[in-house]
Amino acid sequence: MVEDPLRGKYFLIFGIAALIYFLTPGDLVPDHINFFGYLDDAIILFAFIFSITHTFYPDFNDKNEHDMKLMRSN
Repeated sequence: MVEDPLRGKYFLIFGIAALIYFLTPGDLVPDHINFFGYLDDAIILFAFIFSITHTFYPDFNDKNEHDMKLMRSN
């Protein structure tokens, strides 16, 4: 497997951008608006966590599905 040497830099930049977006109150939907103000922050954080898990652990979901099939067959 060939590893991208810039992958760590991309995730560092994306992580810092997600953190800044989460901490600043003046974003796409202002945080003082009930529920929706924090929903956009949660979406950005979810996207960051999702990208980390699928990049660094690409076979994580496949392994879990395989384990569940084994458990059901027993």
